[in-house]
Amino acid sequence: MAPQQYSPNQILLGLRSFLKDEVGADTSFNLETNVIQYFHDPELAEVDLADVLESMEEFFGFKCGLAEWEELFHFELAQSNPALWRQSIVPTVTFGKLAEFIAQRAPVTTSFAPMMVLGNRCATAGIFMGLMQTASRVVRVEKRFAPHTPIRDVLKGRKLDKFWTHLRWMTENNIPELPASWRFACHSVGLSVLAFILVLFILLVLVKVFANPWLPMAAPVFAIVVYLYGKMYLDWVNPLPTSIVTFRDLAMLIDENRKANINP
Repeated sequence: MAPQQYSPNQILLGLRSFLKDEVGADTSFNLETNVIQYFHDPELAEVDLADVLESMEEFFGFKCGLAEWEELFHFELAQSNPALWRQSIVPTVTFGKLAEFIAQRAPVTTSFAPMMVLGNRCATAGIFMGLMQTASRVVRVEKRFAPHTPIRDVLKGRKLDKFWTHLRWMTENNIPELPASWRFACHSVGLSVLAFILVLFILLVLVKVFANPWLPMAAPVFAIVVYLYGKMYLDWVNPLPTSIVTFRDLAMLIDENRKANINP
């Protein structure tokens, strides 16, 4: 049976992963770190907190209204009386409080708890069940798979990245990170459309300057090349550790690392 809430440490690890991917935040933080002061870092000065909170809801799989966020951040007081807000509210808004706020709302996908198999408790069977539920509920994978199924027969590209990212924080980082170069390429494929729009705009400006009607053709060609290259790279390159091929391998690794963390 899945727990009613994620633990503060699970949410904290999820927040670290989310903020690194969403806004490029590399500065470390813990449950006692102040959220407001963290976002006042010069590197995050241009970040729109409202956009971040909306993306945060999507990442953790919950929806809440502005009134609920208001209870945590007191945005109205920040506008009406900034001095009082900084004195009475800012010191209380820690990542621990944010983690508690999220945990109360984020639906728990699975627990990865041991399950009974032929009358015996089996840890890896419970973890495999958790892998299936994560793939189904987080990544929306409809294809059924068995423990011996190769992971890349089911998950590739952005789906594999999303599955792995969520699995890391849900298991409290009991699996290794995927290579940064592969993850960059994975996200770059999605950015190819934005690149197309940007290049098309630049080329339209150049058409007016140089009066060459063929220049805009370069934009879709560029976008298609970037997209196809990224797709081929993500399909051909295996980002998984060499020791992890099947879902059974992954379940056994999580079980081994969990035992090592419990009994160091």
